[in-house]
Amino acid sequence: MQEERPALSTQDLAPLGLARRETETLKWVACGKTDAEIARILSISTRTVNHTLARVYRKLGVEARLAAALRAARVALSVTKARVMARDKDGTTGTAPMPHKSRKNKGM
Repeated sequence: MQEERPALSTQDLAPLGLARRETETLKWVACGKTDAEIARILSISTRTVNHTLARVYRKLGVEARLAAALRAARVALSVTKARVMARDKDGTTGTAPMPHKSRKNKGM
């Protein structure tokens, strides 16, 4: 069985200013995991997950799980965008632009 990994990285969520456990919990919330699943993954109790999420909600100024997950996703996208833009500026992307398909070649 393949090990589960959250889609968001700790580095991507650093701008939120959360503690390590809060960040880990939020990453799994953003993946759609339940409190029980997060507790199992992190080897903590569901009560600890609840308390951790309450702190996350307070720090992010949100009232619900979905709002916290959306905030995490937005921040992660912003961080990723900034990282890509910095690479593009440095010319280190290593990718060539996609060729433009002309209308003449469309039917071939």
